[in-house]
Order: sequence, then structure tokens, then C-alpha cells
Amino acid sequence: MKSKNPIEIDFKKLGLNENDRPFLISNGGGKDSFLSMKLINDGKFKFSIFTHGRSEYGRCDHQYKYQHRLSDFFIKTYNHENNKDIQKHQVWIHDDFTDGIFTTINFKDIVGECVQGKPCQVGFPEMIFDSLPFVLLYGYKYFILGNERSANSTQVENSKELGLDTINHQYLKSYDSEKRLNELLKFIIKDFSIFSVLRPVYDYKIYKNISKYPEILPYVHSCNVHKPWCSSCSKCAYVFCHFNSVYDPELILKEFGQNLFDRDDLIKYWKQLLGLDTQNAFECVGEIDELRNAMYICATKKGLKGKAIDLFFEHGLDKIDYEALEKKYDNVFLDDICIPDEVLTKIKDFY
Repeated sequence: MKSKNPIEIDFKKLGLNENDRPFLISNGGGKDSFLSMKLINDGKFKFSIFTHGRSEYGRCDHQYKYQHRLSDFFIKTYNHENNKDIQKHQVWIHDDFTDGIFTTINFKDIVGECVQGKPCQVGFPEMIFDSLPFVLLYGYKYFILGNERSANSTQVENSKELGLDTINHQYLKSYDSEKRLNELLKFIIKDFSIFSVLRPVYDYKIYKNISKYPEILPYVHSCNVHKPWCSSCSKCAYVFCHFNSVYDPELILKEFGQNLFDRDDLIKYWKQLLGLDTQNAFECVGEIDELRNAMYICATKKGLKGKAIDLFFEHGLDKIDYEALEKKYDNVFLDDICIPDEVLTKIKDFY
């Protein structure tokens, strides 16, 4: 069978200059989405915003509420004058496999990180395919993601119990996955591709970057259990530590309502995040040394207290060479990225 050619966007019909096509940016409502929009905005590119909701995470209006509060705040506060008419697209997906009767009946013991307790997906890469009708309607050149360099890392290494060398919980957000998806997309739509604008930096540097914008705190969320924060999962613990390392702790206490460093029920997650267990937390979190670096700042430079910080000192984690870790994680890496040169040259000074 003869293969079909990829779809070509009719720029003339859309009234677009082929060399001045807008971008489409993914908005999940978190700090990565904020920084992605900020970088592209600072580069003076025209862009629209894509919001993707999934049934596993509960009601669509609840999800959209927390996603749109960030995009609305961003447009009102930061958007450059050349991009006033930002389009906002949103898609709602009901996953009748992971959120349906098949899983409920046949896999009763499987639980996930979503509010309904069922296994769930990260929304990527299926959100890319959900966006393709908008790509054709508006002629978008790139779909931009906010997946950091930390997503390339593994959570489990050399597991004899599982018989696996490594497990990367975030593989779908990794550079390797991004490359493979681009290889597939070139057969679907001509002159369209995806890239993560945050791939050059680790999560640690992302937090340092957004430390300049404390005003975003009431507008971002990152919890996969209950939005904006359940305060009882490994992701909330991870974010709580990093936020405290770069912001005024009083602002963080206001958002979370309690000191997560002092919660007994979170000790199991703190052990994982600090590398005191057999694996890192099975969540969308950064590398163990990134969390150690953030907690070092919280414990030694900000004087914060709690059972997790006691654990940090008890295991001698304050004796690590944090100058070396700072040098590594505060760097910008321009290898293993899919960012086109036309974009990178205009944004690399803003990382």
C-alpha cells in the first residue's frame, strides 16, 4: 500500500504568513506552564494556550478552574503588547479504559494518583493528538511542553524484585519520548513539531527562576490527587520543600495551611525523596539530589524545622558537597533538546 503524504496547512486560507506562524503552549496550571509561557512571551513570539482535562482527575469544571486561573493571570499580568489576542483552547477527554468499568471490574487492586483512586495517565502524549484539529484550524507551528530535564531520570534503579534495570515514571515526558513522538508527527502534519522549552534545565533551576515571581503562588498548583494541594502526597511534599527554598516560608504556609516537614504520615515520602529508601517517589518529581539541595537551603539557610528536616540531619545529608550540586543543577544544558534554533536564540538568556 502506498503511504499517504502528511497534511499540509493551507496558510493562504488561514490568512497566515508561513514564516510568522503562532505557537501553541500546553497549560496544566503549574509552575512549569507558567515558566513555559514566560519564556516564549519574553522571546516575543505569538502564541495560544492549550488546556487539557481528563476524567480520571474528577470534574472538568474543577480542573479548568485551576488551569484557567493561571492562564488568565498570565495574560493579564505578563503578556507582551504584540500578542494581545491570545486564543485559549480547551479539550476534555473521558478515558473509558482507566476510568471506566473495564478497569473497575477487572483490576480492582490497581490504584492511581488521581482523585478517584484509579490509574491515570499524565495527559501526554495523547494531548498532542487532541490538539491537532486546532493546529490545522489556526496553523500552529509548534506545540510547546514544559517538561524539565529531570524528567529524563529514573525513579528505580537495579530492582531485583521487579527484574528491571531502571524504571522512569516520567518516561512519556522524557527527551527520548519527545524525539519518538516527533518522528511520528512528521507523517501526520507537514511542518509541525513539538518540543519542551524547559528541557535545558533541571527542576531545581526552574524553582530558582520562578523565585522572581512570588505573585504567581496563588495561581499555580501541582497536586495530582486533589487540586490545588492535598498536602498528603509525595508531590505536595516535594513542591512544599522547593517552594520554601526559594520563597518566603510564610507565603508557602499560607498556601498549604500547615508545615509538611512535620507530618508523620509524610515521612515515608520524605525518605524516598531524600534517597533514604529503595527508590525515589513514584511521582513527577525531580532527582533525589535536587530535593536534598532544596532541603539543605530550608534547613541551614532558612532555619526551618520539622521531622523531615530532623531526618535530613540524622542521616548526615547536610555533609554533602552542595557547592557541586548547585553547580550541576543551576546550569543550562543545550544538548539533548528538540528546541529549534530560531526559538532557542531568542530565549536562552532568560533561563
